[in-house]
Amino acid sequence: RLKRFEIRKTPKKIVDYVYDNYQKFISLDEIYIPSRVQENIKKYENEARYPNFSDFGEKMKDFETYIFDLDGTLLNSLNDLAMSTNYALRWAGMPERTVEEVRMFVGNGVKLLMERAIPGGLDNPRFDETYAKFREHYLKHNLDTTRPYEGIPEMLNILKQRGKRLAIVSNKFYEATQELAKHFFPETIEVAIGERENIRKKPAPDTVLEALRQLGADKEGAVYIGDSDVDIMTAKNSGLPCLSVLWGFRDKEFLIEHGANNLIEHPLDILNVKFNQ
Repeated sequence: RLKRFEIRKTPKKIVDYVYDNYQKFISLDEIYIPSRVQENIKKYENEARYPNFSDFGEKMKDFETYIFDLDGTLLNSLNDLAMSTNYALRWAGMPERTVEEVRMFVGNGVKLLMERAIPGGLDNPRFDETYAKFREHYLKHNLDTTRPYEGIPEMLNILKQRGKRLAIVSNKFYEATQELAKHFFPETIEVAIGERENIRKKPAPDTVLEALRQLGADKEGAVYIGDSDVDIMTAKNSGLPCLSVLWGFRDKEFLIEHGANNLIEHPLDILNVKFNQ
């Protein structure tokens, strides 16, 4: 069971103090919180939900394996996806899409992105050639503006230093997933799996299970991190807890409506999440 937390409108210095120092107060099976911190927590209890500190201690344990979605979770790739989408649509003489439209189209793989972007989808007689034009352009331009979100490299480096196993599973086609992982995270990500033949894409559990197999890791102690409803379903289908990030392609309300119950506001918050042994 994950410890659920979400910070809302609470003075950052109070939150940081509690999160950064709670381990110093561990005494066997209980944690002592200084009275002035307790007063501040009580004062702001209507504006924030904190971890249940009485549950911390020996029975709480760090995750050992972290499985990450790619687009919208580790990388902000939206503009490059939108540019390649509109390049292909212009080439085919079709109406272009806004960045916000593309934002809502992504999550189920680039083929479905183009099904949603092309008028008539798969029934359009020019679908295959337009989709091929997208792939051709994207493989050449997927590094134009794509960058890791703020805090992502630091978070991955700390997890790696702690000896954690790290992998990416994506519905992006395999070649692009591999290229992006090697370019941005060569020292931290051990396994990167994208869309390919003979393996079902998310939300089926296949890519997650394959990542665990390649890592030599078990489900026990593993967690899935993503930014969309597809990721929530993927984690559920894989039998893993899910952390839903709030900096990606879907907003908080959308995620909650689709079953998110462990919301993460900043990448470094991932370092503090534990589970019951």
